[in-house]
Amino acid sequence: KYKAAAEGKEISKEGFQEVLQEVL
Repeated sequence: KYKAAAEGKEISKEGFQEVLQEVL
């Protein structure tokens, strides 16, 4: 999940928020 978060950052803020929701 942490790797996905890093990818989300590069993709865009929207993607990062989605990853955060999954982590939470």
